[in-house]
Amino acid sequence: VSYSTRGVSVQKDATTSRSQALVEVRFSLTHLRSGKRVFEGVESASADYNILSNSPYSTVVSKKDAQDRLLEGIAQGLCRQLAAFFKNSPLK
Repeated sequence: VSYSTRGVSVQKDATTSRSQALVEVRFSLTHLRSGKRVFEGVESASADYNILSNSPYSTVVSKKDAQDRLLEGIAQGLCRQLAAFFKNSPLK
């Protein structure tokens, strides 16, 4: 799992007013009996949030909301990939 943030909107005074959080998850499934890797994938998501210089609490809430959206997006993506794998899997 990798997590990073980057400024996406910079004001004239060089302060960041909007940031983007990025998450990437690499995963694999291993067959228990054979020990062979049967599936691997990558899921990523991003979410923006506001940075309010005059309201630190609002910035914390905005960042937390973005992180929640990121985790929801990653979870949904992992479910889609795993559902597709198991639907088409020869391991039945």
